[in-house]
Amino acid sequence: MSTLSIMIDEAGNFDMSTTCDPLYCITLVFHNQDDDITDAIEGFDTIQRQKGFNSEKAVHVSPLIRKEPPYAELDKNERKSLFTATASFIQRLPIRYKAFMFDKKQSSSYSAFIAKMVSSFNSFILANLSYFQQFDKIRLFYDRGQREVSLLLNSTFAEIFTNTEMKLAFQDNYKLLQVADFICTLEFAKEKWDRGLETKSVVDFFGTRRIFIRNYYNNLRKFQF
Repeated sequence: MSTLSIMIDEAGNFDMSTTCDPLYCITLVFHNQDDDITDAIEGFDTIQRQKGFNSEKAVHVSPLIRKEPPYAELDKNERKSLFTATASFIQRLPIRYKAFMFDKKQSSSYSAFIAKMVSSFNSFILANLSYFQQFDKIRLFYDRGQREVSLLLNSTFAEIFTNTEMKLAFQDNYKLLQVADFICTLEFAKEKWDRGLETKSVVDFFGTRRIFIRNYYNNLRKFQF
């Protein structure tokens, strides 16, 4: 039985007030479970341990960049080392991803924003219907951090495909959820940089936008759906 895993991560919130960040990103990482990733995971775990990190704990990229707990005591070189190890791990994976970027200012209300997200998801699914139909089962992995995302998945994938299974999942238990977190964070950072809204922590960590694109973001392009 062929199974497609879809790992979900998001950046942003559903606060529609004008004082809140208008950008929202949701990223889906696709993995055909027939493609074995055991060696890649074991290699990543080994590198983490060699660098003095606990391989059983998830790498959370946003606090890593911002020098927040659990990375507050690490210097920039140590944080960059863990980031690079994660980026190298991703390069070994047989995955694809799709990042959906939304601007809440372009929606007149909360309900209109949700409707726009549903429409974008449905358009993507229908445009790639033959890809999804090749699988006997589609498993959606999400930590249920935002109620709206759970509803979005139920009203799109679960409505279109009868073979959909929703699984409560956390990054400590699934390396591919860490991958979704990594990609979502970089997609969100790029969008902000493109709009001139880059944060000080992102600039401090990556340097210039040119360096960020050339050395980090461009490495993800081959995985884009």
